[in-house]
Amino acid sequence: MKKSTILLLLFLGLSCAKKTENNETLQSDTIVNASDNEKANTIDKSQINHLFIANGGTLIYLKNGDVKSCAKCDSDEDPIAAVLQTKTAYQYKDFDDYLIEDKTDTIRFFEENGRIYSGWKIIKGMPITHELSVISYSKPEKNVKDITKITDTRLVVFKPEIKEFADENTPEANAYFTAMDDWGWYSAELTEAFEKRSIKTAYLKTRFVSFLIENNETITIDTQKPINNTKVFALLYQKNKRPIITYLIPGDNEDDQIKMYLGEIK
Repeated sequence: MKKSTILLLLFLGLSCAKKTENNETLQSDTIVNASDNEKANTIDKSQINHLFIANGGTLIYLKNGDVKSCAKCDSDEDPIAAVLQTKTAYQYKDFDDYLIEDKTDTIRFFEENGRIYSGWKIIKGMPITHELSVISYSKPEKNVKDITKITDTRLVVFKPEIKEFADENTPEANAYFTAMDDWGWYSAELTEAFEKRSIKTAYLKTRFVSFLIENNETITIDTQKPINNTKVFALLYQKNKRPIITYLIPGDNEDDQIKMYLGEIK
């Protein structure tokens, strides 16, 4: 194994499996306004924006900014419907990778490595089927033609950002070339690991990539922007399914998580 691993981690920002501390600067993308009237009796499940379920109870974040909470509704025949019948507990504001409850508490969706925190069942109206599912990402800001379309099961390795230096002997240049060398090493190892699963690798030559997922929907991702609030270098895509984050260093990927995504285990 190469000794430049540490430089790769420092320069490219690969994330390890550790929890995120809620102390980052908050930047608003979208603010959901609370409704003026209580409409518990007419709320349907399509109005659920986020759903969190844990031992302490159930929290439902509605698209209108209201939050419904219930600690004992899990014993009901339809727990979600029971929570929707409760009075509004407080309001929240919605952001790209987190939400703010009642103007004070910041609640995050993702760990530092892009993994979805345990307990989230729906985020942004999307049911969570895998803890590494791609949920938060940037789309092209305008119509672009340079997009790679992925429709078959593939390991998808992103194209690294190309940089040029007037002086290639500077510390910044040396760090970049070391990181690029490591990228080549680990991407080759990752490709070999998935070839053993009979999964081919697509090395992107474009910044943008699109996937055909469930319900014949297409998503287009800007690979130079964060995914699930972290830097990502590869995705695993199974035909007609939402892709999942795959870590560039093969040993960082959990075999059971890959098998679960591919439907080999449940």
